[in-house]
Amino acid sequence: DVLPGLALYPLDDTLINRCKCPVKLVDLLAAGVPVVAEAVGQAREYIEHGHSGWLVPAGDAEAFAQAVVDLLQDPQQRRLLGQEAQRRMRVHFSWDKLVEQVEAAYTPIDPWGFQNPKGLHRYTPIDPWGFQNPKGLHRRTP
Repeated sequence: DVLPGLALYPLDDTLINRCKCPVKLVDLLAAGVPVVAEAVGQAREYIEHGHSGWLVPAGDAEAFAQAVVDLLQDPQQRRLLGQEAQRRMRVHFSWDKLVEQVEAAYTPIDPWGFQNPKGLHRYTPIDPWGFQNPKGLHRRTP
């Protein structure tokens, strides 16, 4: 039985790091490697602090170093973090799960509560400028 190592994932708190997907972090977590990361951007989404990794405040070098020391001294905690990280990535961030989320986002919502298989549009008597149309003219809405 090989103990998992420990990955360090420092992130500068910049606009780019807040917006990009940290693919290397995803790969580490999916491989079951315990991670200490700064709480920036999607790292906060992928890591549940204390369960699937450790998050420290961005820019806090002292907290980062202390987290590393604490985990290096606790192989059982590293093992548990790695197992939970791997499980979390498989359950919440697998391709199947991501496809479900994308399909749900693009599924048209029918205002009458039934599916409209032909994608027909409904019409409403409200005009596009936000006031009532006194002549009752209709506009097409997607």
